[in-house]
Amino acid sequence: ETKENDEETSSANEQQQQQQQQQRPFPRWQRRKQMVVDSAVKDLLSERFEDMKKAFMSLDLNEDGKVSLKEMRAGLALMDATVSVSDEELRKILYNASSEDRTSIDLDEFLSYFGPHALYVNEIERHLSRVAATADGRGFAFVELSIKNRKLTDIVAIKDYVHLRFLDFSHNMLTDVSCLGCLPQLVKVDLSHNQLTSILSFRPPLALREANYSHNQVSAMNDLSGHRFLEVLDLSSNSISSIGGISRNFALKRLILDDNEIMELANLNDLRIRYLSIANNRLSAVIGFEGFQEDEVEVFRNLEACYDEMKLAFDAMDANQDGILDRKEFLRGLKLIDPPPDEKVLHKILDRLDKNRDGTIDKVEFLSLARRHSQAVLNVDNGIERLGHLVELNLSGNVITRLNGFGVHPALRKIDLSSTAVEAIDELKNLAHLPLLEELNLSNTIVAQQGDASQSTCFRLKAIHILNPPQGKCKLKLLNEQFVSAEEIVSSLNFYDQEHPQYQDTRRDDAQDLPPALYQ
Repeated sequence: ETKENDEETSSANEQQQQQQQQQRPFPRWQRRKQMVVDSAVKDLLSERFEDMKKAFMSLDLNEDGKVSLKEMRAGLALMDATVSVSDEELRKILYNASSEDRTSIDLDEFLSYFGPHALYVNEIERHLSRVAATADGRGFAFVELSIKNRKLTDIVAIKDYVHLRFLDFSHNMLTDVSCLGCLPQLVKVDLSHNQLTSILSFRPPLALREANYSHNQVSAMNDLSGHRFLEVLDLSSNSISSIGGISRNFALKRLILDDNEIMELANLNDLRIRYLSIANNRLSAVIGFEGFQEDEVEVFRNLEACYDEMKLAFDAMDANQDGILDRKEFLRGLKLIDPPPDEKVLHKILDRLDKNRDGTIDKVEFLSLARRHSQAVLNVDNGIERLGHLVELNLSGNVITRLNGFGVHPALRKIDLSSTAVEAIDELKNLAHLPLLEELNLSNTIVAQQGDASQSTCFRLKAIHILNPPQGKCKLKLLNEQFVSAEEIVSSLNFYDQEHPQYQDTRRDDAQDLPPALYQ
């Protein structure tokens, strides 16, 4: 009896320990992390097959739609007997690629894990969503498709799904999307993070309203006049050097061109754009270019004779390859030009390029102002002067020193000029006529970066006095992302409005009101 009792208690204790282990959370350091597939397997598959779908079919020996450990081992051996991959490595591949049983992978899991492939019908059907009435009203259909980060190289299979309206093929490897012209109901398309070199190069769907081409390989804007109902266009993080191709897109309301290589605000006349963002480009002025004097132009003319591109000139002068030219590197590089320029001219150029006044020149500063002399400003474009519907403007991260070039802009409410080269507070007078301006950001600029709190307060009071009534017409509420208080408005009048009684009191000479006897 005692033995039976001991066995019962021991079994009960074992069950209790097992339950506790099941309830205990799996330790973080023991959780299996996704591992990189063995390079030998990837190399073998990519060498033998251009399309990974065919690779899957060759490994699926029993044709059940899944590849098991045994099938993968046997298939790899048939391809190349010299490839040695252990069962443990194959198990890791299956474990990381599979989302369900962890012992086998289907076609979808195989393609998403192993590499580039063309879109196929089953993959489309798995990712369809959002049912809505068709455009003709005769039935219902799926209208949304999202296939992101799947290493797609071709999406021709989508042409038969004519009811699709919302597409997301971001983070793939697409180079051609001409098949999208077969989707007449297309409203929104996201093609960001691909390898496209042209914009909307397909037959224009009349319903298309929004397109995202950010993080591609676009170097020039092609003609987009056919997409006449396009309202939102995102072209950020490409290699675009000039604005063009949109002069007849009058429905365009939102244009994003951040992180490109744009040198001039041009070809925007009479568009109804409400939001314009051209941050982190190579702009040197709001309108046109910031010009050089003749002796400075001669230096750059000779510099261009030595190099095909100004990028190469910068890289050649950057001796330590840190992306920044100090004064010595810059002067040493320009002295090598034939004929060697005058040293006074070199110092003038250096002072002009070093807009941050930090003694160095980065690539943005160099490429923004060291533009080819053939682009002399003879016929200056109107820039943004005629954008009468503009509500928000972002020019941050450009080497802009002057703020002339703003038009009437009766609806403009927000301007971002952070991280620019504005250094004179009087430049704000070019914005004082904007009647609805509420937000202005000048943070990380020379004019706003002051050493102590008193100087910072002084800048804010001067800016408020210039922009707000009675001197200006703005309704400034946010300055450098900080609310403009009523106390600051009153203080700006007291210190800087010469017609204000408090300002006159600070300039009074009280001695003139005292009796003469008190002077003696």
